[in-house]
Amino acid sequence: MNARTGAVVAVVVVVAAALYYWWPTLSVGLQSTQNAPQEQQMSGEKGPDPRVSMVGTWKARYESKFTRTFYADGRVMDTYEGNDSATVSGDWEVIKHRFADGTGWSLGLANIETLGNVPVAALEGKTVVKTTWQTPTVVDTVYFVLNEGFSATSMTMINLSGTGSTAFVKIN
Repeated sequence: MNARTGAVVAVVVVVAAALYYWWPTLSVGLQSTQNAPQEQQMSGEKGPDPRVSMVGTWKARYESKFTRTFYADGRVMDTYEGNDSATVSGDWEVIKHRFADGTGWSLGLANIETLGNVPVAALEGKTVVKTTWQTPTVVDTVYFVLNEGFSATSMTMINLSGTGSTAFVKIN
């Protein structure tokens, strides 16, 4: 295992441990967020467009050294302050979304039954983000669902493989 792969594994372990430790707090926060009225970032009657709202740099709420940056050109980058070798990059796209007015899209899901460990049918009305992470030795596709109250300044990304979630605050 090379040093870069070891560093990426170390970051994943640290994030997983942090999520395990704070999961009860995150679960309660997610439930209250999902039951609360959505923050309004209205663009007409449709509501927020995640392809626009997500662009920028997001800092993890419970791990201040971890940031995820979404670029308008479809690139994504995870960084961990103080550990340059833990930086991993890839691509992102919103593959499923429904606006408040009922319009939306679902890209490339016609013949797919599950995303991660979740049946596609259970994702009706949800916003789903596909990320493809690339390292020198591995390409990993990960699907996330955004919390229902996501906004231009706050979001939680829930990993559909069942490995947890990360709450973010936009910093740029």
